[in-house]
Formats: sequence, C-alpha cells, structure tokens
Amino acid sequence: MALRRRAERLRRSGNAEAALTAHLDLARALPGDAGLWNAVGDLQERLGRLGESASSWARAAEIQRTDGFVHKAIALLRKVRRAAPDDLEAMERLAALHERLRARP
Repeated sequence: MALRRRAERLRRSGNAEAALTAHLDLARALPGDAGLWNAVGDLQERLGRLGESASSWARAAEIQRTDGFVHKAIALLRKVRRAAPDDLEAMERLAALHERLRARP
C-alpha cells in the first residue's frame, strides 16, 4: 500500500509532524490495526502530545485485547500510564488484564 510506504518513509526521515499526519490517515483507513495506532502514539509522544499519545495507545491496547493478545495490550497500557499516570481507567484496565492472566490455568 502506497500510503503505508509513505508513512514509514516520513517516519524514518525524522519529519515527525508529516509522519504523524500520514500515519493518522492510514490508521483512519485501517482502524483495526493496533500497530498503526501504536506508531501514531509514538509519534505523538515524540511531538510532546502526551494526552493524544495515551489515547492512541489505549486504542491500540483495546484492539490487542479484543484480538486476544493480552500481553501486548498490557505493554500498551503501560505506555498509557507513562504518558498519563493519573489515568484511572487505564489503571483499571491494566489491573483487569493482569487478573485475567492470573485466572488462566
């Protein structure tokens, strides 16, 4: 996909603002792609937009959780906590996922 190649090229070039715009366009076209939302969050963090990055990572975490990738969801929620340490919803979701792991046989 040309848009994906363009987004990655911009990210590698160091142009975070243009890369973010391209990644957001791509993420909106492919809303179920957790990897794209994670990349969007990383770019937002690089630009100092911590609230936005926390939202993007939370979205990626929910996609991963829904797809059954609990460990990946936990890793993303830890990024949310780093960007937004007072986010009680993220803390609750993280605790619920840890509890889910403990309940597995």
